[in-house]
Amino acid sequence: MCSMSKHMNDLFQENSYEAIEKKIVPVLVPYPVDRAYSYIVPEDMELSKGDYVLVPLGGRDVIGVVWDSEADDIPKNKLKEIIYKFPVTPMPKVHREFIRWVAGYVMSPVGAVLKMAVSVAAALDKPKPVTGYVVNIKENSENLKRGLSPKGMKILDILSDGTPRRASELARLADCSASVIKTMCKKYFIRQVDIYSNPPCKYPDLSIKGAKLSVEQKESAKKISEHVNADKNIVSLLDGVTGAGKTEVYFEAVHTALEKGKQVLILVPEISLSNAFLGRFKERFGCAPACGILHYHQHKEK
Repeated sequence: MCSMSKHMNDLFQENSYEAIEKKIVPVLVPYPVDRAYSYIVPEDMELSKGDYVLVPLGGRDVIGVVWDSEADDIPKNKLKEIIYKFPVTPMPKVHREFIRWVAGYVMSPVGAVLKMAVSVAAALDKPKPVTGYVVNIKENSENLKRGLSPKGMKILDILSDGTPRRASELARLADCSASVIKTMCKKYFIRQVDIYSNPPCKYPDLSIKGAKLSVEQKESAKKISEHVNADKNIVSLLDGVTGAGKTEVYFEAVHTALEKGKQVLILVPEISLSNAFLGRFKERFGCAPACGILHYHQHKEK
């Protein structure tokens, strides 16, 4: 069995995408199913394994992923056709393998695990534009610039590279308020443009010191960090009452993993804890988690 650490290390590596020439392909849907369903590929559609598609299922249109298994041997006249292929990068092979591995590890249907990877359907839609700012070249004469404040000059200097920037980023880089940016726009020194790209990921600040730990907490943090450094699939259980400092102890292990250039996946047991956790993560590492919070709840049979 492959270790989780190997899959997580490879998860975002570059992958080649295997083109499919067959007219019937298997599509895994994000429901508690253990196999992919077969669908007909439209004549004008080209697919690769891992492509995100929209398919009819039980009277609804649902998102699915072109899977690696063989298509069912079902007469073509009984199959439905794929409706749409989303114009996004296919799910990498290592990601699909990781989903299968997790399903086997936790003994859950592979479709239920896929649900966690495609739970936000809006992520496949074309991004909506946000407002950015660039230098208004026509109005930006040297005579007009003489009356600008130091903050205004700094904004023009930052935008001089031609890269559109959001107001929040511009205010942070220029160390100014949003009102300064609005004034610059009203006086035509800068102008608004639409930005379609996603905001850049922020990297954790590893220079931020964590909370002061007790002797017992330090010992626990040291032990878990040693497990991280061991590069093995080691399970650690930290037992403690609410408020005992378990999160801060685990943050030390997170810090160790990030120092080694690794990625960290954090799952929260209750969705109601999300906001509090995000605040504590930002305080500890200077930024929010790159992909938000994964929350997985498995209903037990009554």
